[in-house]
Amino acid sequence: MSATVQSKILIVEDESIVALDIRRRVEKLGYRVTGMAVRAQQAMTLIESELPDIVLMDIHLNDAIDGIDVANAINEKYRLPIIFITAYSEDATMGRASQALPYGYLLKPFSERDLQAVLKISLERSKWDQKLQRSEARLKLAIDAANMGTWEIGERSGSTVVLANPIKHGDTQFSNWSEFRPLITARDRRRIDREINNLQNRLQDSIELEFEVDDARTGPSFYVLYGVADDQGERGTRDVLGVIQDITARKLAERELQQAALVFNSSSEAIVVTDQNLTVANANATFYQITGLTAVSVQGQPLDLLSAANIGQATREKMNAALAQGECWRGEVRAYRQDDQPFHALVNISRVASRANGPWQYVILISDISEMRRAQAELAYIAYYDTLTGLPNRHLFMDRLNMAIAHAARAKSRLAVLFIDLDHFKRVNDTLGHQVGDQMLRAIADRLQPVLRTSDTLCRIGGDEFIVIVDAFDTTDDLEALCRKIIEAVHQPMLLGKNEVTPGCSVGISIYPTDTDDKDDLVKMADTAMYSAKGLGRNCYAFYQPQMTQAVAHYLNREQELRHALQQRQFVLYYQPQFSAENQDIVGMEALIRWQHPEVGLLSAAEVIPVAENSSLIVDIGEWVIGEACRQYRIWVDKFGKNIRIAVNVSPRQLREPRFVSIVTNALKTSQMPGEFLELEVTESSLQNCEASLVALRRVESLGVTISIDDFGTGYSCMSSLKLLPIHRLKIDQSFVRDIPGDKNDCAIATAIIALGHQLELRVIAEGIESREQADFLRAAGCDEMQGYLLSVPLPPGDLAELLREHQQLEE
Repeated sequence: MSATVQSKILIVEDESIVALDIRRRVEKLGYRVTGMAVRAQQAMTLIESELPDIVLMDIHLNDAIDGIDVANAINEKYRLPIIFITAYSEDATMGRASQALPYGYLLKPFSERDLQAVLKISLERSKWDQKLQRSEARLKLAIDAANMGTWEIGERSGSTVVLANPIKHGDTQFSNWSEFRPLITARDRRRIDREINNLQNRLQDSIELEFEVDDARTGPSFYVLYGVADDQGERGTRDVLGVIQDITARKLAERELQQAALVFNSSSEAIVVTDQNLTVANANATFYQITGLTAVSVQGQPLDLLSAANIGQATREKMNAALAQGECWRGEVRAYRQDDQPFHALVNISRVASRANGPWQYVILISDISEMRRAQAELAYIAYYDTLTGLPNRHLFMDRLNMAIAHAARAKSRLAVLFIDLDHFKRVNDTLGHQVGDQMLRAIADRLQPVLRTSDTLCRIGGDEFIVIVDAFDTTDDLEALCRKIIEAVHQPMLLGKNEVTPGCSVGISIYPTDTDDKDDLVKMADTAMYSAKGLGRNCYAFYQPQMTQAVAHYLNREQELRHALQQRQFVLYYQPQFSAENQDIVGMEALIRWQHPEVGLLSAAEVIPVAENSSLIVDIGEWVIGEACRQYRIWVDKFGKNIRIAVNVSPRQLREPRFVSIVTNALKTSQMPGEFLELEVTESSLQNCEASLVALRRVESLGVTISIDDFGTGYSCMSSLKLLPIHRLKIDQSFVRDIPGDKNDCAIATAIIALGHQLELRVIAEGIESREQADFLRAAGCDEMQGYLLSVPLPPGDLAELLREHQQLEE
């Protein structure tokens, strides 16, 4: 350092003469003296007022502490170069002085040449020390900024790693390797020990190891350890040093990038990255799978999927406007694959900045929703179309009726609703099976469509019910003509499997706005008119009349009354005796239900059975009838000591009831009635191709119960199947008895039934006998038993008991 720089010197000397001499010589050499101190406190005060470049320090001071202690205090606070000046050089003093790390040592007396040399050398050393300090400070800042710690291992530490700079982990600083090392995972810990050992033992020159710290408090962290060898010798172990850096943020970022890449490449959605002009920069594999395109044909090209040709010009403009505002855009497009196959896609476009203040990019997610749209179309079809016939269903019918009414209201025109219900369709299901029934419904739909106009709407609203919207007509004659066409088209023979069936239908008609302007009421009125057509004999049509609604209301009210009647025990059984044709003895009786109505009096079975059979009531009422008949049997047996056969009518619906056999069994058991004295009268349709009914009848037959066919001859069963059915008696329907002996056809039918029954070893009974001539004819034809008003009207149990008593006396 040049003297012209005027380096500053502080002199600490307790002898004033010596101090003045030193000052004179220092200034003579070109240095500036900042002050002279004789005590420690004075020296510290002068340093604080003006920091010197060098302190010339006398060791022996006339103070509580000596110059060595003052030097230590100055070093601790200011780190200034200190040169000791003293007349003493004993070992103890020199030993203490060396611990203060002085820059020089002048023994009194000393020459100006010695002073100049030591000052110049000390100032030069101070300059380099200051550079080194600044370099170390910058290195420490860099290490701290890089989240690093330093380490070394060598002669001073033996085989132990020393942390020269603390390792930061979470909120903790580790200054001791032995405390930090246990946090390292066991696998990585062994690897670090092995690699450092190799470095020490000249097996490698440097190491770079990543390792993981598993700390329950902070979670997983990641570090990298760098190390190099200080090769000062040729033999033995080498000193090793290096740094440890926290790379947790980098590793987590790498993991996020790996996950992002994994999502990008394995996503089931197509992902496309474009520049700000929607030119494709990258796309994942799913995009190429969906579109059938290749990377070569797509990358660097505008994304054709979002062209105006695919999404429309208006949509494209809306998309551009949204993207220009930095907003996301979401929409559905219909595009084409490479093979020209169309597909539906849901597109979501988001703008992201590629780098700070730089051009942005777009990330586009594309979902192939073709299957979803196809499924929606199928669901929409199922929701609005009948899957069996392909006709519009009830939901679509109501929509179209609403539109037709709105159109008629604007045009001030009329429209009609035709409610079509197949006649006796239930018999087809019961006898031929539901599969054949479905076949019949499809065939009916095919027959109806050709007879309708293109403006008319044909729908199937459920079961065997069809409905037609006649959008416009001139007169009611036109409607009648259309109904006749419909009935004629339906009433044509059709082959269902191996069976030929001639279906029929009944049609009800309601008119807008003549009958009502409400769509729901319009349908109800047509339905009501259809039931009226069935009441007229079926296979015909009827226009709605207001009184029809009253009849339907009466029917619904009657059903509720019957439920109440069953609960209140308002039903009673009357019994009509059955007589031997040979000797007029009472051989049995038929139980007939009556309703003791609390307001209108006694009502016949005609007021009970038709309503009950159209609901589940017939099962409950039938159970009561069987139980009551068996109970009455026990009363008569106990009273007269004679077994009497009692016949009970059973409907097809009762036979299909799973509890039917247990109902019969329990009734017999409760009344202690032998099965042979209970007769169940069933219709022909109950026995035709209905396996559940046949199984039920065979099971009750095993109880000894007699099975008879009621109203025989009115059904359409095959006569040859009678020998296979579980029956014991035939009952000639009164429709064949009524005109005997005047009607030759009825006489022939009755005679044939009797002959057929006898050939099959079945007993035959005729019902509805009201004249002597009828009785004589049937007796002569060989009929076994008779029943009718000529012989006895149905009687309540009390009156019948009197009749039984009379017959018992006659027999005696």
